[in-house]
Amino acid sequence: MRGLPPELVRFLQLTPEQTATVVRNNSRLVTFNLEKARRMAEVQRELAFETRKDVLDPLALGVRYVEIESICRELRQQQEETRKANVAALADAQRTRMAALDEALRLLPVISQAQAANLMTGQVGALASVGSLLPGDSTSFVSAAVCRPVPAAIIRNPLPLE
Repeated sequence: MRGLPPELVRFLQLTPEQTATVVRNNSRLVTFNLEKARRMAEVQRELAFETRKDVLDPLALGVRYVEIESICRELRQQQEETRKANVAALADAQRTRMAALDEALRLLPVISQAQAANLMTGQVGALASVGSLLPGDSTSFVSAAVCRPVPAAIIRNPLPLE
C-alpha cells in the first residue's frame, strides 16, 4: 500500500511514526478486505449455482445469504476497528484537526448546492472527486463493493461454475 497523501500528513502534522502506523493499519485492512472479497465471490457463485437448480433448496440459499451478511458485518467491524486504531495514534491537537475535517465533510452537500446555485466559485463536479476519499476508498473498497444485494440479473443469468 502507498503512503498517505502529503497534504493530509501536513494538515494533521503527522510524525513519520504516526504515518507508518496508519499505513500499516490500512494495509492490514486492505488484506482483510481482499480475503473477504474472495470468499464473497465464491459464495455468490454458489448462490448462482443453487439458483439455477430446478428445485430450489431454501436452506442452501439461506445459509449463503446469511454468510454474505456475516461477511459484510465483519467488513464493517474491521473498518471501524481500523479507524479507531488510526485515530488512537493521533495526538489531541491532531484529533482537533480531524474534527475540522469531519465538519467539512458534513458541509460538502451544502457546498455543492451553493456551487450549483452560483453562490460559490468552483466547479460543481469538483466535489465528485472527493467521493474517492469517503467511505469506500481504497482501504474499504471491498466493503463498499460487495455488501450490496446481489443483482437479480446475476442470479437469473449466472456465470458457469468452473
